[in-house]
Amino acid sequence: MRVLHSFFAERNAVLVFIALCFFIFGTVAIFLGLKEVQASLFAQKHWKKTQGKIMTSKIEHSYRQRQITRPVSVSYVIYAKYSFIVSGQEYVGNRLTFAKNSRSYHNYVEANSMLALLSAGKTVDVYFSPKDPRQSVLDTSIQTKSYILILFGLVFMGVAISAYFFSRPTVFVKPASSDPKFRNKPNRVKSKRPCFRGSLK
Repeated sequence: MRVLHSFFAERNAVLVFIALCFFIFGTVAIFLGLKEVQASLFAQKHWKKTQGKIMTSKIEHSYRQRQITRPVSVSYVIYAKYSFIVSGQEYVGNRLTFAKNSRSYHNYVEANSMLALLSAGKTVDVYFSPKDPRQSVLDTSIQTKSYILILFGLVFMGVAISAYFFSRPTVFVKPASSDPKFRNKPNRVKSKRPCFRGSLK
C-alpha cells in the first residue's frame, strides 16, 4: 500500500487511472481480435468441410443513433440455422462466422441478396471441427471486425502510453541566483569606460 501511495503521489492520479483503463480495454480488444484471427486460420487448415442445409433464416433491422444531431443508422442483420450430418449423426448450428453468429449490412440490397443465398432448403458448405462437430461455421474467412478490434486495441494502447507519459510531475529547476550560496553576494558588473582617442584639449 505504501508503494502504491508513493507512486500515485508522484504522478497525476487521474491520468494514471485513465491510462490504466485504456490499457485494459486495449488489451482485451487486441486479445479478442487475435483470437478470432487465430480461430479462422486454424479452421482453414484443420477443419473439415461437408454439405449442409439451411433450416431457417431471417433478417432483422437494427437501429442505432450515436449522436443526437446525427440521423439514425439502420443495419440489416441476418440470422440462419443450418443442419449437417457427420458419421451418421445430425448436428445443428447457427454460427455464420467466427466473429459473430450473424452478418450485418448497411445496404438492404446486399442483405437481401445474402438472405436469398441462405434461404430455407438451400445447400451450403459447413466447416466443422473433427474433434467436436458441434463447433461449426459457414464462413472461415477473417472478418473485418477482427481487424477493427485489433486496430482499436492499438489505439487504446497508444492513448494509455501517452496518458502515462504525461502523468509524470513537472520538475521546475530554480535559477542559480536563487541558491543561498549566491544570495548575499553582489553581482559584479564590469563597467565599460569610454575610450578617448587623441589628445584632450
